[in-house]
Amino acid sequence: MATVNAIILRIPVLYGGEEYDAESAVSVLLQLFKDSTKKTKVSDYEIRYPSHTQDIASIVVQLSERRLL
Repeated sequence: MATVNAIILRIPVLYGGEEYDAESAVSVLLQLFKDSTKKTKVSDYEIRYPSHTQDIASIVVQLSERRLL
């Protein structure tokens, strides 16, 4: 069932403004790779582009303002 007054934002990887490293997928990955003595297995077939939280917040505001006009 489609809803005309709805929007879905799918943002797979966020970074920025975190209080601790575990809040950001980017920070978690950096922590994994810091210890070069340990092997780390990661996906090599997915392409993801991290988005900064302030950029997403700005987009949400713009979408809201357009809907309210």
